[in-house]
Amino acid sequence: MPTTDEKNNPFLEFLKTWPGIITQILVLISTLLGLLKMCDLLPTASWQKAKQDVTPLKVEPSKITFETIPYYLKNNVGLETKENPLYWFKFWVQNRTNADLVVRITFQLHERSDVPVVVLHPDDNVFTIPKSKDQVWWPSPPMEPRFEFTTEDVKDTVLNINVEILSWDRKISYYANPAKIKILSKNKFTWDLRTPEGGMVSRDFLAASLTAWVFSEDSAVRKRAGEILSLFRAADGAPQVVDRWFEACCENLFKGNERIDVNTETESRRLFKREIVEIRPPGQVLTEKGASPLEAALLVGALSRQAVLQSSKVKNVMGKEDLRVVLFSLPEDETILAWTFKKGDWEGISMNNALSEDYRLNKEKTRKRLEELMKMEPELVDALSSKGVFVDKSRRFLAVDLKKARKDFGIQGLP
Repeated sequence: MPTTDEKNNPFLEFLKTWPGIITQILVLISTLLGLLKMCDLLPTASWQKAKQDVTPLKVEPSKITFETIPYYLKNNVGLETKENPLYWFKFWVQNRTNADLVVRITFQLHERSDVPVVVLHPDDNVFTIPKSKDQVWWPSPPMEPRFEFTTEDVKDTVLNINVEILSWDRKISYYANPAKIKILSKNKFTWDLRTPEGGMVSRDFLAASLTAWVFSEDSAVRKRAGEILSLFRAADGAPQVVDRWFEACCENLFKGNERIDVNTETESRRLFKREIVEIRPPGQVLTEKGASPLEAALLVGALSRQAVLQSSKVKNVMGKEDLRVVLFSLPEDETILAWTFKKGDWEGISMNNALSEDYRLNKEKTRKRLEELMKMEPELVDALSSKGVFVDKSRRFLAVDLKKARKDFGIQGLP
């Protein structure tokens, strides 16, 4: 039996009860750990490993950029439309850390004195990648480097893009990937354009992109359209209105005192002669008073679009869906601007002869040419009806329905 001294000794009493106390402490610790885990505050083994890794996240950067983007397509990059593969860059991030991450994207144009440009919004693009238990892949949001050339005559340049992934406090950089995109100067069109995945951009899309020249906004084009409209006299009947409008355009552009010389021998501006073709904007063509047949056709198309915007008389006819205006580039290096109403005959004018021939004679000869063409190329009519474009690069043959191709492929006007 314990003595009286043993009963009154606190230390001895504690030794007798310590197993119970330790048990209570362990229960309390277990409870606290459970609460921390429920609140996602407990450093797990995977988090500890991620913390020790140089890159505690996964990034799929294989789809970062194009190697080359023509400047004329700048307004189309990032638009999700039919057959449009264009985006500046795209990547996915899987955040395996225990905190949100910050992604910072910066753009910089290569600084050269012979490339006058202005960056409209040079600020960083910053967004957050949330932490995730489920290994979710987070896509990069749409980003647009906002810049424009400040003069017409510029050379190719380079756009530098830097993607950086940082800790939430931006003190640790987990990932950085610089990339470069060659920006072709303003007036360059190319058939040799690759997607970020490495494939070729659809020739149908590139053919449709020629409508960017027609739907560009240019003060010189608006002014010239207004001048032509001031002398324009509408006729009775839709075909007569269209005919008189194109006649008024040709007389004003190619026969008057301010006529535009159409040069059919300009090798660098023939659509299928080279992989990169120079196509000047309609406003520049008006200023310089010189054009290739292709540039002349696109100018008449741009003026016709402005006439629809400025005149209700023209809009009531030429603004309707049943009128089709089609650009043809034929194997003989001939460029034709043609038009037809649904189930109607084809009319048109050869831009190669716009300067040398009378409008009526030109139209009659072109009408016969188009009639033969439609009989010889039945797939041409089907392609224009279904998607608005027809391209046979091996034969140097192209046709683009200006309104349908622009609508179906979502083409935006020149920047």
